Amino acid sequence: MIKKLALETGLMLVIDMHEVQSMDSTGCGALVSSLRTVRANKGELKIARPNEKTLALLRLTRLDRVFEIYRELDEAIRSFSGVPMKLSRF
Repeated sequence: MIKKLALETGLMLVIDMHEVQSMDSTGCGALVSSLRTVRANKGELKIARPNEKTLALLRLTRLDRVFEIYRELDEAIRSFSGVPMKLSRF
């Protein structure tokens, strides 16, 4: 689903990781791949509400330096200030 969305031009995407219980290198790779596709299409991707275990993995792999990560979903959405919003949940 993210890959399909990522092809949209100018997409401003927040991935809410609240329900993600664990993630491995495949999940990290999927996030990076999605980020590249989104940015190639003049968009942006941010991460919201990762649990402590997932956040630790993002820090260990230094992906916390690649992605903007927010503790709250609303905060991540507001970080796109001045951008017209169309909210979708999947």
